[in-house]
Amino acid sequence: MDVYAVGDWIWVSLENLSSVAPLGTFLAVVVAYSSYRGTIRQKTTADNRSAWWNRVQWATDAAMDDDDQRRATGMAAIEMMQDSELATPADQAFLSVVAYTVVVDTLTDIAGTPAEDDVMTEAEPLSDNGSDEGGLS
Repeated sequence: MDVYAVGDWIWVSLENLSSVAPLGTFLAVVVAYSSYRGTIRQKTTADNRSAWWNRVQWATDAAMDDDDQRRATGMAAIEMMQDSELATPADQAFLSVVAYTVVVDTLTDIAGTPAEDDVMTEAEPLSDNGSDEGGLS
């Protein structure tokens, strides 16, 4: 095989590849855009969760307040936070425990000691599940 034939073959191959270069550029742009969108989506979700958590902290503080009006507002906010799509199952369980603690503390303040019938037996989500059992809604 001639050295010039190999060089010609390489040259022809490169010319053929140059015709698909715009396709390679397009694919690189598509991959970069997809990565960018994924990063933005992840950052948006993290920012939303952070803002949600700040509201949960406020609601928890309000629910533990001595003022009845603020406590009621905090409990309503906790219920809304519990129903949020940003709340993980662990977050919902945490909010149920907070609500349970607030109810027990409130009953203790009113009666001195809570009667067993007046206290929720287990932490339940506050959201309305369509039945009359459980929850505070």
